[in-house]
Amino acid sequence: MHQVVLQGSFKYSENVTVPVRIIWREFFPGTGDEEDDFDIQGDFVGACYELQFGSTTEKEVYNSSGGYFKTIDEAKLQCVKLKLEVFWFKDASI
Repeated sequence: MHQVVLQGSFKYSENVTVPVRIIWREFFPGTGDEEDDFDIQGDFVGACYELQFGSTTEKEVYNSSGGYFKTIDEAKLQCVKLKLEVFWFKDASI
C-alpha cells in the first residue's frame, strides 16, 4: 500500500515539465549490498517515503525512483542534491 503525500514538478527544458511525487509506503526496501551497513542491507516493514519522477510522455506514469527515505524532508533534500528546482504543490491530490 502507498499514499501520495506531496506532488510537484520541475522544468527539464523550456517545453518539458517533469512531475515529481513523494509517496508514503509501509515497506522500506534494503540495498541488498553486503558491503552496506547491516541495518540497510535487508528489506523491512516500516514507514518510508519514496521519491518518484513521472514520465514526460505519459500522464500518471511514474517510471523512475529517486530513492527511499525516512522522512519527507530527506526526500525533498534529494531533489536539491540532484540540482532540481522543484515547485511543490500545496495539495497532494493535485
